[in-house]
Amino acid sequence: MSKKNYFILMGDIIDSQSKKDKPKLIDAFKKQVNKVNGELKSFIASPLTVTLGDEFQGVMTNPKAICEAIFIFEESLLLAPVKYSLRYSANYGPIETTLNHKEAHGMYGDGLTRARSMLESLKTQKTRFNINMAEGPVTEHLQLLFDLYQTSRDKWPIKQHPVIDHYLKTKDYNSLYEAGYYKTKAGAWKIIQSLELNDYLKIKQLILQSLLWLS
Repeated sequence: MSKKNYFILMGDIIDSQSKKDKPKLIDAFKKQVNKVNGELKSFIASPLTVTLGDEFQGVMTNPKAICEAIFIFEESLLLAPVKYSLRYSANYGPIETTLNHKEAHGMYGDGLTRARSMLESLKTQKTRFNINMAEGPVTEHLQLLFDLYQTSRDKWPIKQHPVIDHYLKTKDYNSLYEAGYYKTKAGAWKIIQSLELNDYLKIKQLILQSLLWLS
């Protein structure tokens, strides 16, 4: 059977075994996976599928969809009923079997094997991202950008998650004041600056713009 390369995304919950309410955690995780599948339906070749309870894998049609999936995961975690973190591997590689368009099960190939190995390697690293979607400097560039993305994302205090979620959806600090989060518009502006949310948005933009090198 001929091999064809695909954009593969895998992820898992960090330290899932140490979480107290495991059923609630897995339920929240499955809802996240369903949310990504719903929002990116047109760009999914094989739906993101929960494989081992606290892991998922799927196949996307292009690298932009992989990045958008990661962004949706990370930002939807802000209002998740259970607080947890994810790590991800993104690999462009071959799948030897026929693609399963209903769920990401029953497939094998070097691309999937490498993606899983990449995900496993993160368990001994500080970074939550392992990116390999191109040859040479483009992959190195994307990896560096995702490291910056993680630095920006992981500094957000949990108590500010509702504020951050509101701003990322509206991109308007005045709406924080209008929604009653702050008593003054100046107060809303100051919190956006202190959380460096506009820098976070710029990093996202840089990641997506970098994908133009892959076309």
